[in-house]
Amino acid sequence: YLTYPIMFYPVWLVAPLSGPFRAAAVVGTAAVAHAVPSFGKFLGLVGASICTLLGFIIPAILHIKVFHYEKGPQGDGLKRWELWLDYFFIGFGIVFGVLG
Repeated sequence: YLTYPIMFYPVWLVAPLSGPFRAAAVVGTAAVAHAVPSFGKFLGLVGASICTLLGFIIPAILHIKVFHYEKGPQGDGLKRWELWLDYFFIGFGIVFGVLG
């Protein structure tokens, strides 16, 4: 519980606010987390879907979009194994995002 305020540090960098508001934001979000039943399960669902999307699916899609049709001195875009690896990561992310 004592590391919870540390997670707010990026928020304070973007929106610098006064000390009392910071304390109220930490206490308020902690109260909501304790008051809502099964909040941990909901957070696990959101984390499983969003983390797999951000960690596996989106990078692979962007890699395909950016480099698939690129013409350069090395050849014509992605190699076949790179394309299959991207498709593997997309499939892996979808499967484990649903299972999570």
